[in-house]
Amino acid sequence: MVDENDNAGELAGPRRRRAANRPRLMDAGPSSQELGPGTPVCMYLRVSTEEQVDKYSLGAQRNHCMDFANQRGWNVIRVYEDPGHSGKNDKRPGFLSMMADAHMGMFKVIMVDKLDRFSRNLENTLKNFKELNAHNVTLTSVTEAFDYSTPMGRVAFHMMATFAQWYLENLSQEVVKGKSEMARKGIHNGRVPFGYVKDKATNKLVIVPEEAEIIKKAFELYSTGNYTDRKIAEYLDHHGFKTRRRRVWSKDTVRDFLQNEFYYGMIAHREKIFKGRHEAIISEELYIRCQEVRREHASKPRALGEVAAKGVLINEVDEDGGRADNQPKQFYLLQRILCCDQCERPLRMQSSSKFFYYKEASKERGLECENAGASIKMDLADQQVLSMLGNFRLPEDWREKIHKKANDMDQVVQIERRRAQIQEQLDRLARVYIDSPNTFSDVEYELKRNKLVTELNSLVLPDGAAITSSALQIDSLAPYLKEATNAEQTEIVHLLLDAIYVDLKAKTMVRVRPRNEFLEVFRLSAPLMGWTEVKPGEFKISSF
Repeated sequence: MVDENDNAGELAGPRRRRAANRPRLMDAGPSSQELGPGTPVCMYLRVSTEEQVDKYSLGAQRNHCMDFANQRGWNVIRVYEDPGHSGKNDKRPGFLSMMADAHMGMFKVIMVDKLDRFSRNLENTLKNFKELNAHNVTLTSVTEAFDYSTPMGRVAFHMMATFAQWYLENLSQEVVKGKSEMARKGIHNGRVPFGYVKDKATNKLVIVPEEAEIIKKAFELYSTGNYTDRKIAEYLDHHGFKTRRRRVWSKDTVRDFLQNEFYYGMIAHREKIFKGRHEAIISEELYIRCQEVRREHASKPRALGEVAAKGVLINEVDEDGGRADNQPKQFYLLQRILCCDQCERPLRMQSSSKFFYYKEASKERGLECENAGASIKMDLADQQVLSMLGNFRLPEDWREKIHKKANDMDQVVQIERRRAQIQEQLDRLARVYIDSPNTFSDVEYELKRNKLVTELNSLVLPDGAAITSSALQIDSLAPYLKEATNAEQTEIVHLLLDAIYVDLKAKTMVRVRPRNEFLEVFRLSAPLMGWTEVKPGEFKISSF
């Protein structure tokens, strides 16, 4: 007779074996001590800006890791570095490149000097540790001698990750406290405002007489109530005054410094104002008078033309930033997303007694564009965009294509590598811009940066479920768009599109950039629609 317990044991055996082999969150593969000579390994080095001291230097970390590898006979095949990067998130060029190579099985071990070099965020640490485990990659700390493959080692791992995050959060609080304390003491913290320069000998801010005269003149003109921000910018340009970077003045630049408490001797920090140690350029009375004038300007309604039949309901904003409550309201379908195809800046909404239109406004912004002042009628631009979306079609096999794309791991690795490269380029560009301001102008910097950011945003890891959801939404768009109200049409356009570029000479839409959620859907439909992806995430429209 067979014992019931024996039968139970036989039935339970396979299930227990499956359970035993199932990967756990903190399974870490083999112990680093079990990996013999010749094991391919890498080292990861990181130091934040605040940690530029000997004990955290990249060189010291490299030496510790190399000694550790030599003791075990490991083969260091690559070194990943992130100088000047915080450990609070994992959006670091070297780190992303390392994780991408881990996916490809290039090494078996990642060495760090200390766990907090890998990450100071507990959630990110656990997420990335689990990801490494899935690819049979072990993480080892040189100076923290515990083994992640054992239960006690995993407890220690959790404790170290928790303390790393605590350190970061505590450091952040201390930085905020430090800035608040500096403000209370009247010490400026940040970029030196126009009108001042820092004396390197005394480390104090001193007035630049030529720039101070510009500041005084602008405040005095505005206080009369007869000048707007734009008129003051035109006055300064007409009289040969230039910004610190030798650019023409824009109304936006003028508006910024006319609302800066710094110029009457104060320091603003977190909505509080403290007496500064620097010398004031204007009086407090003059500053207060200018703020009163701004409020008066904001309360005056501006004349609008005949209210059009469509667009999004938005109060007209005057150039001093105010809104009139008693003025007519106007629908603007393409507000903030319709751009000039030459300078790629958003067009401004304008009105006359008969028409509403979108206008290229670089001149008013103190910038240059070959289409400066050109415009396109609002009805014409709106209709082109609605027509393009109304004719949007998906290929018949779009579901199969989405499934194939979502499971293409080679593409995932390529995307992660390219994202890391772009982030590194952005960091390098920012350092050059700050350290060598004469290398290129503000405009050139913005163009270079925007180009990189646009490509970075277009590199989205394919998510099959998310792409399918977006495709279903856009697949049923055409009939709904025809019946939608003006407000609903506007919501749809802004939900789908991030930017629309128009040729202001030909008065026609030429390019479009969808929002990231719909980017892969646009890529699927591009061949069918006769579109070409001329830039990452941006499509040339041949017809609509």
